[in-house]
Amino acid sequence: NCAPGPRQCGGPGNNAARSGRATQRLAALSLCTPPMAPRPSISIRRPVPGEAPATAALLRDAVPASVRPLTIFGQSGVAEWIAWSIRSGSGPSAFLVATAGDALCAAAEWRHHGCALFLNRIAVAPAYRQRGVATRLLQAGIDAFEAGAHVALDVFRGARVARRWYKRLGFRKSGRRKWIVGPLEAGTNLSSRPAPHDSVPNVRLRNRADAQAQHERFGFSTLRFVVEEASGAADHEVGRLGTDYFRITSPETVRTRPLRAALLALNPYRSLLYLSPVSSPKVPPRLREQAGCRADSLRLTAPRPALDDALSTSSSDA
Repeated sequence: NCAPGPRQCGGPGNNAARSGRATQRLAALSLCTPPMAPRPSISIRRPVPGEAPATAALLRDAVPASVRPLTIFGQSGVAEWIAWSIRSGSGPSAFLVATAGDALCAAAEWRHHGCALFLNRIAVAPAYRQRGVATRLLQAGIDAFEAGAHVALDVFRGARVARRWYKRLGFRKSGRRKWIVGPLEAGTNLSSRPAPHDSVPNVRLRNRADAQAQHERFGFSTLRFVVEEASGAADHEVGRLGTDYFRITSPETVRTRPLRAALLALNPYRSLLYLSPVSSPKVPPRLREQAGCRADSLRLTAPRPALDDALSTSSSDA
């Protein structure tokens, strides 16, 4: 019986008896309190397709709710896309997860951008933070995916805890982007916009069927255009997110007027999400008139040797 016994009353002569009974009760309580279970060891590995929903949930929760609709993690098919990426091994992203026993407690998504390994996203479940899990996950990704000379990542300016951790590891700011949302063309409204069509001179969509199949399956896709200009043909990529946004990251693409006209013709009801480099702030005037900044992110870069040294001595993470 682990419950304390009935309260005993008496005079000073009963102090020894009360003390003995208290000692017995404490001894009984200690016998009834189970020992703390040891923490399960952390393992780092590639996920299997069945872990895609849990991986997606971890990475989705790491994106601020206000920005989530502007990313693939705000779209309904992101778990299916992760499962496809794991099965096929041919997508742009590779994933690692950390497990503690049977629990998936952290995940990271990696890509290659030029000569740099890019950490697209990393997330640790709240119960496992400050235990070195993110540090181990970061090191494992660098080792597994051939980091090359540099490792890069993006982080929102408001993510102060994450930014402090990256700074301790030697990451330094190498760029900044504003997430600008506005109409494809200012001064238009839904009632005055033209019906969708796809016959804009000098603009050709190269992957219509594949992009449509991808969008129907995952809720997001990439459109690949060729624009014939006086200087020659130029390739442009435009993302589609859900039913609401076209996504452009290139200053050259956003400034190409025939391409913006083609997007307006393709779907006049979508807004334009432009990830504008602060170093190249030339937003088309008609977009700038009605656009608003929804987020602000920093590009951070670290040289591989310095990052390896910092990770080898790091004992905690964000």
